[in-house]
Amino acid sequence: MPAGAWLVSASKKGYAAARFGQKRWNAAGTPIILDAEGSFTMELRLKKLGVFTGEILDENQVGLPGLLVHAYREGAKLKLAGDGETDDRGVFRIAGLEPGRYYIRTDGKELEDKYGLLPTFFGQTTRAQDSRLMDIRLEEEYGGITIQPLPGKLSTISGNTTGIFGEMSTVTLFTDSGTREKKVPNGGPFRFEEVAPGTYELLAESLGTPPGAMSAYRKFTVDRDVDVKLDLAPSPDIRLRCEERHGTALDTRSIPIFLHRMEPPDGAAKQVWCNEPAVTLSPNAWEWAITPPAGMYVYALPDSKRSESGYRITPIARSQRTNTVIFSTGAAEIGGMVRATDGQPAMGAPVFLVPVDKDVRMWLNGVASAISDQNGMYSFAGVIPGRYEVVSSFQLQNSGDKEWTPGISGQGVTVEEGAKASLDIRLTEVPE
Repeated sequence: MPAGAWLVSASKKGYAAARFGQKRWNAAGTPIILDAEGSFTMELRLKKLGVFTGEILDENQVGLPGLLVHAYREGAKLKLAGDGETDDRGVFRIAGLEPGRYYIRTDGKELEDKYGLLPTFFGQTTRAQDSRLMDIRLEEEYGGITIQPLPGKLSTISGNTTGIFGEMSTVTLFTDSGTREKKVPNGGPFRFEEVAPGTYELLAESLGTPPGAMSAYRKFTVDRDVDVKLDLAPSPDIRLRCEERHGTALDTRSIPIFLHRMEPPDGAAKQVWCNEPAVTLSPNAWEWAITPPAGMYVYALPDSKRSESGYRITPIARSQRTNTVIFSTGAAEIGGMVRATDGQPAMGAPVFLVPVDKDVRMWLNGVASAISDQNGMYSFAGVIPGRYEVVSSFQLQNSGDKEWTPGISGQGVTVEEGAKASLDIRLTEVPE
């Protein structure tokens, strides 16, 4: 291998990735420095991801077979992390869970005469906020989780699509435990059974040429059987206009812009180009993800609404609109040296740029990160003017909001438009 600094990691399905020299399970590793004649021997021990086990019982304390059980990460919105299915004894097992806090919940199940079992959280409740949160660690199998699903009435969502002739459509029901999809002809019926009380979203999209040219969206609350009519209409078209705030010419093909659908949720992203023909979107809320060219930053999105997680647009069916993105060529730079506790340059150290200003945090989607070079130097280009903290620690790995509260042993710096700031920092131990 060539001489230099190397980071070594190992991974395997069902195990947490291991990095040489890491201080915590999800922390960055420590670099190995090899000279021209050097050699190094190491051992990496992989640790199994966490497991929840338990049983689902009926009112007679008999196991319920074939019932899905879900694990959700703690958060403002339920985020599915894993699931399992009960066996003939009513026993379930949910494996492959990263360390953290989880809600455990059963699926709903319809029995006879519309009598059913409601989705029930561990703690015998239908509400996450009233349930028992479960902690899991690496190489831990937590058992003894017993849930007796609460009885209740499950409903049916049914309806028809209208508005196009001779085409097939997909009708997708969005729930907090995933999606359910039906393909139906125009005017044909769709039906979703065993629906628990709650709030749901329906999205219908045509399958013609081009796909999704016609669409319809509904959000509603279910507490009884619901009949929904989805009137498909031309999907909204969005066109981007990109400008530089001082009138500088832009190479628009060098600006990748992606739109992520937030409501109803969709993991896929749609790429959009500045000053190109309009693109078709399904209705409701989308968020921007923009990577500016070198030396530039996003100055404003005047046609968008700011939300807690970013900047959002809401396209409306039967409409065409132009959204403007304003860039600035006055991006700043922040750089300097990382020193170890003995004062020597720290090679291969992870460095994190933590925005103090909320607006900047939205554009960076948390924090920016870099690795110091062989001389211990780090650099961040394309920095949005504002206030930052710079921290270097081998204990930190990701940019979750809980870890990145301002004041986590970083050093502060403020940069103005087009300025270059120099800041030498120390490799630190971040409090748990």
